[in-house]
Amino acid sequence: GTELVLIPGGRFWLGSEENDCDAYDDEKPRHLHCISPFYLALYCVTVAQFRCFINETNYDGGELWRQDPDDHPVRYVSWLDVHAYCEWSQLRLPYEAEWELAARGYQGFRYPWGDTWPEGGKVHWDRHSLLTETTKVHDYADGVSPFGAYQMSGNLWEWCLDSWDTISYKRYASGKFRPLDQAGVQLRGARCASWTDQDPREFRGAHRSFSIDQNQRYPNFGF
Repeated sequence: GTELVLIPGGRFWLGSEENDCDAYDDEKPRHLHCISPFYLALYCVTVAQFRCFINETNYDGGELWRQDPDDHPVRYVSWLDVHAYCEWSQLRLPYEAEWELAARGYQGFRYPWGDTWPEGGKVHWDRHSLLTETTKVHDYADGVSPFGAYQMSGNLWEWCLDSWDTISYKRYASGKFRPLDQAGVQLRGARCASWTDQDPREFRGAHRSFSIDQNQRYPNFGF
């Protein structure tokens, strides 16, 4: 039941400007990047979808993911859990560069919805909402990305396929476009920011982060 949108790929601006005082060093340098077309899910994978996977495969996904409503994004899923789900569904996680294009568009928006931090209604975080945890995957329609993808900022951090590398964007800018995807590497890239993050800088489309353990099931990570 995953609904996908085609992202045309091609050349686009990746990363942040050197003079951007809100940007971190691992987002730099801003450079022209080129990727092939790919499909991206319009919504995060839901609790109901993950349950289908568990029921069909008898995969041991623990019990914590069951606590949220069916139409909320599944969380308490490790990178390895997600990898198993993707193999079952014949899909895959996006690479960081793919995720950033889908979130910022060819315009290179600061946030998925544009360049201005909103006072509310476009992003799910605890300072804007009375909800204390996650929200439905189809909420915040005013905050969709240029390609129509929901919640590419807020709600949950989203796992990426890459192995984490602080100098990825420097390598890309030098012409080495191949991302790191190494089996057994514990550090994995993540994007988006979750409802628990407090600093608006974390919700920018160029912001990069990672998990220190691909086996860990975090309360604020989904995919």
